[in-house]
Amino acid sequence: MLTLWGTDNWVGNGEGAANTTYKPLPIFHSSKGYMVFDNSSYRLRADIGKSEPNQYRLTQHGPIFDFYFWIGSPEKRMQSYTALTGTPPLPPKWAFEPWMGRGEDAWASGPLHDAIAEEESVVKRFAELDIPHSAIYAEGVTALSPALNQFMADRGIRVLGYFMPAIGPSRQRSLMPELKPDELPILHCGVDSQTGALGYVDFSNPNAKEICRRALTPALNLGEAGSMVDYGDMVPDNAEFYDGRRGAEMHNAYYYDYQRTVSEIFREKRGNDFILYARGAAPGTQRWVGQFAGDHPANFNGLKHVLTGALNLCACGYSNWGSDLGGYFGFPQPSVYMRWFQFGCFSPLMRPHGTAPRDPWYFGEAAVTNYKFLAWTRENLLNYTYNAAAIAHETGVSIMRSMPVAFPHEQQMAAVADQYMFGPDLLVAPVVNEDTFRTVVFPSGVWTSLWDGKTVSGPARLKVDAPLDTIPVYLKPGAFVPVRLNRELQFGKSMTGSRFDALVVTPPNGDRKANLLNARGEVAKAAVHSKTGVCGWMLENFPEMSYVLIYGTPAATNVRVDGRAFPKVTNADPGAMPIGWKVDPESNRLMIRLPSRQVEHSERTMEIEVDFDPSDKKTN
Repeated sequence: MLTLWGTDNWVGNGEGAANTTYKPLPIFHSSKGYMVFDNSSYRLRADIGKSEPNQYRLTQHGPIFDFYFWIGSPEKRMQSYTALTGTPPLPPKWAFEPWMGRGEDAWASGPLHDAIAEEESVVKRFAELDIPHSAIYAEGVTALSPALNQFMADRGIRVLGYFMPAIGPSRQRSLMPELKPDELPILHCGVDSQTGALGYVDFSNPNAKEICRRALTPALNLGEAGSMVDYGDMVPDNAEFYDGRRGAEMHNAYYYDYQRTVSEIFREKRGNDFILYARGAAPGTQRWVGQFAGDHPANFNGLKHVLTGALNLCACGYSNWGSDLGGYFGFPQPSVYMRWFQFGCFSPLMRPHGTAPRDPWYFGEAAVTNYKFLAWTRENLLNYTYNAAAIAHETGVSIMRSMPVAFPHEQQMAAVADQYMFGPDLLVAPVVNEDTFRTVVFPSGVWTSLWDGKTVSGPARLKVDAPLDTIPVYLKPGAFVPVRLNRELQFGKSMTGSRFDALVVTPPNGDRKANLLNARGEVAKAAVHSKTGVCGWMLENFPEMSYVLIYGTPAATNVRVDGRAFPKVTNADPGAMPIGWKVDPESNRLMIRLPSRQVEHSERTMEIEVDFDPSDKKTN
């Protein structure tokens, strides 16, 4: 039983009303091949097999009855839904790099007892540890500090702030003194005391955008590159909006105009160079902002809930999503911290937050080492993640995809609720308990470990090792994963001294084609075909590509590039490898060093063919 009525955690889970929701999205996917969207913002009671195991019942409050039904594959249904309500935005590439962050009180109460000094100290410490970040969530007044903003700008760190829709009567008067009191965009709640106490902006009022623009201008003028767009879930039933609508209809719908307005103001100032993320959601808000999971306890139970919520949300048209890494409430145990950050590395947004510090040195040397590995892995996969975000922007198919969404024709995937696809080609199986192993359910085909190249033939259900510093991640058959790696061509290693662009691929089940963005943001194309003993890859418009890395390969006998035999080389240093190919048995991969691509010839096609020994069918 669930009530779709947007509610803050303090009122919901915190007070025991656990059948309410942060994000009231009236969307239902059926394993029978259809999707239902209830286009109403009034309260909805959903009884999914609770009263009657073979029935679901939707009890709609309010006078609106407007249901949409779509059939076809889950991805086709999501494309139809987002064609109606909007696809997610495509944030700048830096938004998909690691961030730093804490809550306002956690910054202020850190060891230095000075929020600005604390934030600067954390940035310096990460730099000393050679751990990369692109942004800092500076919740509180420090986000409006010119000194802090200049300090961060000098180091290439974007400052992200905080906004909520409570701009009370007195502040509205100071922001827009030219307006009469009855012209101010205040949401009226029946009595003056309730109106003033809530202080919400009435976004149906034509002055609402200007009041928000003036409220945000100081931060935007300092260079704020994004914000948490919080709250919006406290509209009472008796609220009276400027355009005549009432709170019973607008409580769930309030998020839409609120988040749209903030997004438009940021876009006026920064073009596309910003990232917003909100806790509340309504159908269509995926068009304006990203999402965060909300406030969860810093334990494995919180991590489990976050994973479940993420996969549900990403089946509702949302893509740019992240959780409070490490949990919001409390101080996590080191094992919780490490497992949550592993999950965060393979979430669309990698953003820590909480009521206590979330920096790795508070959790032991193992946590620092693992954090550094994950942050650099995140950098390795930046081009791949950005490609997945571009797909979401174009089609509505999110970066994270549950197994039933990604593999609707494989029945064994329907009940798999604790693993997912990250983009089209990476299967991620996070560990959400104290175990150092977990069961992974593999779809059809040969799946290849991202970490060691070992292969598993699916369909299969297999118990795999997952030490505390490792999250199981597998490459899909026929994968195309554009990456950037260090001189050793290893994931999770520092790229401070060297960076090489590479394309990670795997032998396919059959032929496959894909459109990608190259490192310059231009459309590039990749295709693969196979027959007994031979695989061929066709690459178009990848001028930056230095290597092709074929993972999960049996013994190769010959490599041809554009029809010409490529030499086999034995140089032990991949970064100094001459043009040619070599086998890397430790990672079960074939490394091909490509000739330099001249810019004027960047759009021509390169064909790579590899002959394999068909008798070598080893799997691990």
